[in-house]
Amino acid sequence: MNKLDTKPITMKTIAQAIGVSTVTVSKALNNKEGVSNELREIIKNKAKEMGYVYNPIPKLLLNGKTNNVAILVSKKFLVRGYDVYFQIYETIIERLSDLGYYGILEVLSKQAEFDCEVPRVLKESKVDGLILLGQISESYLSMISTQKIPFVLLDFYGGYEQMDTVVADNFFGSYMITSYLIKNGHRKIGFVGNYHSTSSILDRYMGYLKGLIEHDLVNTCDQYLVMDRDTGGAMIELTLPKVLPTAFVCNNDEVANALINKLNEHGYKVPEDISVVGFDNFESIKNQAIGITTVEVDFITMATVSVEVIYKKINDSAYSPGRQLINCRLVIRDSVKPLSET
Repeated sequence: MNKLDTKPITMKTIAQAIGVSTVTVSKALNNKEGVSNELREIIKNKAKEMGYVYNPIPKLLLNGKTNNVAILVSKKFLVRGYDVYFQIYETIIERLSDLGYYGILEVLSKQAEFDCEVPRVLKESKVDGLILLGQISESYLSMISTQKIPFVLLDFYGGYEQMDTVVADNFFGSYMITSYLIKNGHRKIGFVGNYHSTSSILDRYMGYLKGLIEHDLVNTCDQYLVMDRDTGGAMIELTLPKVLPTAFVCNNDEVANALINKLNEHGYKVPEDISVVGFDNFESIKNQAIGITTVEVDFITMATVSVEVIYKKINDSAYSPGRQLINCRLVIRDSVKPLSET
């Protein structure tokens, strides 16, 4: 094969050859903790064998950069057992490694967010850029914007000027699944979620409303609204409305699963008595009794695009792509009962 046609050897190539993750290869080649000495030698030998060239000299000494990116996430998104953000974080780390960067996770406490405390990674000048994962308050973002460091918002946005974001198309996804319920004959449709909590839930609520408005059904929706969390994002016990609709649109699969369990406790069956749909299509959130019709969010692409954005922003101060919208798709399972075709 002509050398010009040979693909470059990357950390990902080495990882695939050995059967480990890209993160593990990055740690081994950069002599970081988390890899056994035996595995480190195997990885380094394989890298040498494959012709991979890495420079052990700290890059900060070469180009004035740390080649580190921080992933800042609020603690409230990591304590519920809902591991969507862990998958996103893992993907971010792998994509950063492919670019020769190392990811540093910093968890933002509720008090630190309230006090607008500067992240430790910024205080100690440990990173070249920030990926802010999950809804963070406007006041905290205002503080971040004064730190003169590139950053990108992932899985949320707000009314902030000149802030680059990567989000799923939550509005259209919710509109699509609400329309699916209407197509299947449902006219009394509730929504489960606190739209004051995050921009994602608000977009999903607005998509739900659009579906209802198009079919003159919006006048009944308020009596079927169920709160799933407080405005700070803490989950609360679901309380069923006194009069139940024939279907519920839930703001994510975790909530859809909780709602199905709550309905079962009150003697209702899904979908025989009430239909339930979710959002995200995350594999670890599944109901044992029934497959939940949902909207699939491409978290892998969201994480990948966020890394591409922060990498370009680090290397080009003028780069600002604005809002990056990632498409969703409908996933039909067994939690919807057709009442009639329209």
